[in-house]
Amino acid sequence: MILLDIVDANEKKKFIEGNSDFVEKTLPQIEIYKQFVLRVIGDGSRDEQEKKFKIGCEEVVKIYKYIFEFEGDEYYDRFDLDRNTKSKCIAAYNGHTYY
Repeated sequence: MILLDIVDANEKKKFIEGNSDFVEKTLPQIEIYKQFVLRVIGDGSRDEQEKKFKIGCEEVVKIYKYIFEFEGDEYYDRFDLDRNTKSKCIAAYNGHTYY
């Protein structure tokens, strides 16, 4: 949801279309994001942290692409994402409850 609060209209359009490199280039520089990736996608241990972080970041980019580019069903079961996730994000961003 924070990502959808992008101020630059062109960048927001690119993000919603699945063409933004924000997830790939900017987020990995944020420490709390690193902790999130290691906790959610990694096993949470300190062993091989950088390798797991890199792999986790790649997974997050794939999830972003799945949601906003509709590439395939690879992560549907793993992360319980459905085809309405993009619509739900946009509706929530606009202040609407999505049922």
